Amino acid sequence: MNNSTPKLVFISVLLIAISGCASQPGRTSSGTNPFCTLVGAGIGGGGAAAITAAAGPIGAGAFVGAMLGTLACHTGEPEPEQVAASPPPPPPPAPAREPDRDSDGDGVVDRLDRCPDTPRGKEVDVHGCPDVLLVLTGVNFKHDSSVIEPASAQILNRAVEALKKANSVNVRIVGHTDSSGTNAYNRKLSQRRADAVRDYLIQHGINGSRLTTEGMGEERPVASNSTKEGRFENRRVEFHVDRSGSNSR
Repeated sequence: MNNSTPKLVFISVLLIAISGCASQPGRTSSGTNPFCTLVGAGIGGGGAAAITAAAGPIGAGAFVGAMLGTLACHTGEPEPEQVAASPPPPPPPAPAREPDRDSDGDGVVDRLDRCPDTPRGKEVDVHGCPDVLLVLTGVNFKHDSSVIEPASAQILNRAVEALKKANSVNVRIVGHTDSSGTNAYNRKLSQRRADAVRDYLIQHGINGSRLTTEGMGEERPVASNSTKEGRFENRRVEFHVDRSGSNSR
């Protein structure tokens, strides 16, 4: 037989083995197939024997056989390692519930406070309302009349805003005068002026059913009537919280 015959036979076997090895499943992460390893070992050994028989030196045949076995077991690219998917981030914590606030510091929380802008230090009822909701001084009228001076509009607008905030509160508007004139006259004058303030509030959006009026005249001064400054303080309009439920004028 021709010496080249074993070489041709071996090369044919080698190509068939490599093709089968590459198609086998079960490749590890390094790209090596267990089946392929066994085949590679056989090919390497057989190849060494065949080449030794054909070429002569055992050392050369063993070396070439080892190379062929390695080639047979590395015919494909290694598969990428599977990386575990990162778990989704946890949902953000629910915002802490804000405790009930008491904006005006009267001891009644805002959601229950019917008079939300009570001056600090005033005693209030369970609804957060003091007896006197608001006191207006400097509301000027035409001399000896109940016609409000235009300059007093800014002061009266404070009352409008206060009543809009305390929108569930009924109010009694009480007029006061200084001691100039007779007590009887001053009572009538203070009543007319309280009515004028009520009309102003209604014209600026306050429901008239919430408002009652009363004229007290000079009977309840808050300062001395012997001084100009004292008389100025006594000429005032007070907004009392009406707890009677009556809305008659």
